[in-house]
Amino acid sequence: MGACGCCTSQIAACILYIVNSLLITVGILLGIVGCLLHFGGSAIYQLFSGLLSSLASSNVGGSNVQLSIADVQKILGSWSTVVSYAGIVLLGIGAFILASSILGCVGACCKLKVVLIVYVVLVLALTLALLGFVIGYLLFKQDMRSIGAKEMKRLITEQYQGSQSSSQNDFSKVLDIIQGRLECCGIDNFTDFYSASQWNRTYYLSSESRYVTLVAPLSCCQLSMTTFEPVDKNCTYNPTPSNSNYMKSCYGKLWDILTTYANVVMTGMAITAAITGCIAALAIIMLCYHIKNDVTPI
Repeated sequence: MGACGCCTSQIAACILYIVNSLLITVGILLGIVGCLLHFGGSAIYQLFSGLLSSLASSNVGGSNVQLSIADVQKILGSWSTVVSYAGIVLLGIGAFILASSILGCVGACCKLKVVLIVYVVLVLALTLALLGFVIGYLLFKQDMRSIGAKEMKRLITEQYQGSQSSSQNDFSKVLDIIQGRLECCGIDNFTDFYSASQWNRTYYLSSESRYVTLVAPLSCCQLSMTTFEPVDKNCTYNPTPSNSNYMKSCYGKLWDILTTYANVVMTGMAITAAITGCIAALAIIMLCYHIKNDVTPI
């Protein structure tokens, strides 16, 4: 039994050393990325603004929904500050992984009980934190969806101006682009715009010399994929399923995109938690053997 326990402990030590050697590299890479984001955030901000501007520069029912780099930077607001903080977070995570991995390597090589105890505590704390994120996401996902929908409806009520506005604000531009690109209308449907206090729904129809009341924004119309102009000019005041996307939810499509990526992240966290749990188990096997046999003085 003693030989078996020793063999098990040695195997655990070898695996622990190899895994932590790899994690040291991961910690260093995360630290480098964190430094780049924190100290080079302004350059990344300018690059990201340019890329987003080029993606959003197409007409969506009219030229006044195009976004310049300046518009994108206004929309992003303090994005460079957020990136800087994200860099600090990544730097902290990298430092944590690096420090704990060094402890794991030292504990595995030198068979130091105190070092192994500290390492086990750190790894178990990381495992519990990752599981907490995953469980919290699963429990509060629908609440987050409801809060997000409520906030977007508030923005429509308070800020949406419509594409016919001569001085269209940033939120209106972004929402019009989203609706044109995703072929949708409003958070739930076109009725969300009934409460838009800044949208002038009265429109002069020059072809018929009369005023009409707009039912849905121009960006809710079905658009030509070549010109991004409405396939039917009547779609804003007489929307139908054949000429408008007025009954199609934008928030549902946006949420599906968001949850697709979020699910990937959460799956990664769950897998990482399982891996860290296994690493902790290996360290515990070593620790139990050395405590039981008292083969190390510390």
